[in-house]
Amino acid sequence: MSIHATVLWNPSAGSATQAATAREIIEQRNDLELLECSSWEALVSCAAEAARRSEVLIAAGGDGTVNAVANGILQGNPSCPLLILPVGTGNDLARSLDVAADPVAALAMLEEPTIAQIDTIRYRTNQGSNRFFNMGTGGLSGSVIRNVDADTKRFWGPFAYFAEAAHQLREMESYEVCISIDQGPPVGYRIVNFLVANGTTTAGGLRVAPNALLDDGFMEVILVLESSLADLAVLASKLLVGEHLDAERVVHLRAKQLQLEGAAIMSADGDIIADSGPIFLELDERALSVLVGPQSSLVEST
Repeated sequence: MSIHATVLWNPSAGSATQAATAREIIEQRNDLELLECSSWEALVSCAAEAARRSEVLIAAGGDGTVNAVANGILQGNPSCPLLILPVGTGNDLARSLDVAADPVAALAMLEEPTIAQIDTIRYRTNQGSNRFFNMGTGGLSGSVIRNVDADTKRFWGPFAYFAEAAHQLREMESYEVCISIDQGPPVGYRIVNFLVANGTTTAGGLRVAPNALLDDGFMEVILVLESSLADLAVLASKLLVGEHLDAERVVHLRAKQLQLEGAAIMSADGDIIADSGPIFLELDERALSVLVGPQSSLVEST
């Protein structure tokens, strides 16, 4: 099966070894057009244009690259499906879609593609508006992401996030936030961290939202309330075995719309989107078409 596919390449994403291997494979194929874009804005613009003339767009990079390419697709041609070539640091959305980490295996999905539709999450802040596709994080997580630079991520991979989190815990801050779910009354919380999940994992495979489904029409909202270091250590142990949602200092909610007021830094798919509220989030059901692997839970719903 011959498919006209365009690869959107982020040269700053991923480890040198991963990137070199994937680049060599792409350049050896005559059926792939390669576009190199070095900024988020350039990726969005190139993807929007390429989506109008391609049967599939391929995002070669990590979750930030995927975010840019997916936003570009939805601006240019929402019916164009996305394939992820996971050569970034986290690759969390690719993991949820059962996309192989090996570039050859990932590109082989073009031969007999299985296409599914996933939800997206629109956000609006004082600093702009757009969408994210895997996970939004805030508080401690937002601060960690802000302080891990691209060189550190390339060298350490997902371990860069854990190292920075350990450092942040020594000077742990808590945040007063007020959250309204589905236009309901606002509720105040004092938190150290929050997550708004479409996918299940973050930071390179950490299953923080085990109940999340990419096509169920809901965001999973997870708040970690102000806690002592001892309590957080217990919570971390529960996280490793998937029992953290029932922990005493965790609030677990589901939403189609969410508004947050407060001073917590927020990131979306690994990039900072706001230093404080107000932050408005709204789920858009099955808005993005994606190629999925055979073990993806989305296969059953296609």
